Amino acid sequence: MADLFGTYEKRIKVTIDHTDIDSDVSWFPITNFITSTQMEEIFTALTLDADFDRMQFTKADGATKLYADCEMYDVSESKAIYHISASGWTISSSVDTDFYVYYQKTADHNTTYISKSGGTAAQSVYDGNTEFVCHGNDATTSTMYDSTSNNHDATKVGANTPAEATGKVGYGQDFANGDSVVLLDEADFDINYEDELSVECIIYRDDISDWEYFISKLDASSPWPGWEIISGYSAGNYDDLYVQILNTDTTKHLRVKVANVLPATTWLHIGFSYDGSGNASGLTIYVNGVLQSNTVLYDTLSTNNPVSTNPVYLGSRDNADGNFAGIMDEPRIHMAVRSAAWWKATYNSLFGTLLTYGSEETGVTDNSLFFGCNF
Repeated sequence: MADLFGTYEKRIKVTIDHTDIDSDVSWFPITNFITSTQMEEIFTALTLDADFDRMQFTKADGATKLYADCEMYDVSESKAIYHISASGWTISSSVDTDFYVYYQKTADHNTTYISKSGGTAAQSVYDGNTEFVCHGNDATTSTMYDSTSNNHDATKVGANTPAEATGKVGYGQDFANGDSVVLLDEADFDINYEDELSVECIIYRDDISDWEYFISKLDASSPWPGWEIISGYSAGNYDDLYVQILNTDTTKHLRVKVANVLPATTWLHIGFSYDGSGNASGLTIYVNGVLQSNTVLYDTLSTNNPVSTNPVYLGSRDNADGNFAGIMDEPRIHMAVRSAAWWKATYNSLFGTLLTYGSEETGVTDNSLFFGCNF
């Protein structure tokens, strides 16, 4: 299979560090940052924001194409962010995995394999278990796109409430004064007793003066069925991280906490996975890609289904209390258990510590000269 130098004149090799991949992960979204200090040659070639798709990401063979979700392409700021992957692409834990970025100013717009977030190409970056991915940037002042094919676009409680702000990965949303965000199609986020679920986001807390909801699909009144990830409930433990899953049996539910892991003014990647076992041992919590030792407060979920009638809220519960104050970036919901390796790789990928970037390579055109030959 020939490389793509026949279509694009330049490329850069990018290497995924296998020491940050504890076991192989497949169809895993890799976050690729282009800045003034890495891959800056792309901005020299593709000089307009509209040139964001005059390129192609490939596997190490230089030919097998990968899909790209373009979160940002801003020439004036010398900053671009692409999330890339494809079905069947495996990131190895035993050897480094390479991929290439091909590009050329005069190339056609590559609408098949690259789109802005919410577009068709971007949707192919995420596997079928990924229910919702939001990169934190505005679609309008009142909405944000879901990058998956599920089209769970998010709606703010009002224009610029919350407001777009600089996040850890591109832009995020700055919550204050009771701001919240609602995911419209709540039914797809319900879980039954035996269903799997993983929820994650990046947060930056303004302070730790109160308890806060990060992502919640819990009814606001008794018996409070649903699920949520929140900070501590009372003074003195507002930096504790809690996860709970409840249903209509108020005597049996899951609640697990990790103490002292949510400081203020610090970027943190937080999340949990639930394996459908009905036991607290099946509820794992991760902070910055590291599995946490937790304290079990309630151990067993009853077989009644924990179905909430509420939508999913970002930054509050039911837009009523425990409002988050700070910036949220990259909220994601998966209807699957994500492995410890997936959590670690996600943290390193989003925080820009997974990749190393090579030098620009130029394709060679065959302009051979022949001497002493009779034709």
